[in-house]
Amino acid sequence: MSRAPLRPTPAAVAEAAQAVPGVAYLSPNLRQRVRLALPQASDQVAGVRLEPGEQRVEILLAVRAGYRAATVAEQVHEQVWGVLRGVSANGWTVTVTVTAIV
Repeated sequence: MSRAPLRPTPAAVAEAAQAVPGVAYLSPNLRQRVRLALPQASDQVAGVRLEPGEQRVEILLAVRAGYRAATVAEQVHEQVWGVLRGVSANGWTVTVTVTAIV
């Protein structure tokens, strides 16, 4: 009996990203705001785009003033890789975009 492969969830990715010091919030883009407003968007998380078919994760976030944006983005990248390694990191692309400093 074969088991279905595990997949990361948007919630797990968001939790990992928000645990990094200096992350103010995850910021949804316009497309996500529209999707989040729809009733079937229950698995969507603002600021996280997860495409399992393409093995791609995109995180959009704001950084708190006083923190280096590049350092925070790098730490978020590493945290998200930790989540992916827990399931299957082979072939995944992780992109972290800083949208604001607040």
